[in-house]
Amino acid sequence: MYYKKAWEIVNSFNKIPDFSYYGDLPLGETWGLTLSQNRDSEALYRSNFEVISKDMLERFPDHVEIVNFNHYLCGWIEHVAIKFFEKPEHAKYPNHLESPTFITMKHLHYELWLKQNDLITPAGQAIFKWSDKLDKYPVADETHYCKLEHNEEMESLENCLSYEYTNFNIPSLTKSEFIDLIIQGYWDLGKDEYWLDTDEVESILESQKYIEVESVWVLNPELYDESGTLLNDPNQYDRKLL
Repeated sequence: MYYKKAWEIVNSFNKIPDFSYYGDLPLGETWGLTLSQNRDSEALYRSNFEVISKDMLERFPDHVEIVNFNHYLCGWIEHVAIKFFEKPEHAKYPNHLESPTFITMKHLHYELWLKQNDLITPAGQAIFKWSDKLDKYPVADETHYCKLEHNEEMESLENCLSYEYTNFNIPSLTKSEFIDLIIQGYWDLGKDEYWLDTDEVESILESQKYIEVESVWVLNPELYDESGTLLNDPNQYDRKLL
C-alpha cells in the first residue's frame, strides 16, 4: 500500500540539487526525509512537527531521528528522518525464499521483493498514517496547536507592553503589574487580535484611574498656514498621573 511512496521518498534524497550530507544516516538508501520545519514556519506547521516527531521518536526510537540542515534562505531546516526499509541482509524473508540461490541474489531481488510484498518498516507505515490523517484534517493535535498559538501571541503582546511600560512610566506599578493590568483590560475590550496601540493602553490606564488625560492647545512650531502664521495643533493632549 505504501511501498511506492516510501521508495519515492527514499530516492528523492539523491535528487536534491547542490546539496551535500555528511551525517551517519544512510539517507537515500534505506532512510528518507519526511515532515519538516524551519525558522519561518507558521505555528500550525511547528505544532504538527512537534506533535508528530514526539510520537514517532517515542514509538520508534531506533528508526526515527531529527536531522538538521543549514539553508541559505531560511537559516536552518529540521526534518523527521525515517527508516523505511531494512538492508537486504537484515530483511526477514519468508522461509521458503531462504535458499542458497536466493541468498546469493538478495541484493538484486531486494527491491522487487519489497514491491511484491509491500513491506516497509513499522515506522514507515506510521508516518504514512500520520500523513493520511493530516490529509483529512490538517491539525495533528488541536489542543497543542491552540496552546502554542496562544502562548506565542501572548508573548508578542507582552513584548509590546514592555515598551508601553517605559512609555507611560507609572511609578506605582511594577513592569509585571503593568502588563497584567493591561492584559486584563485587553480581555475586557473583547479584542480579536493580540495587539494594543498606545491609545488603547492609555484608555485602559485611564479607566483604572492611573492617569488622567486632558485635551489642551499646544503650540506646534512645525505648523504654519499659507501666510506663515503659526497655527495651534488641537490634536495634542496632556497626560497626568493620578
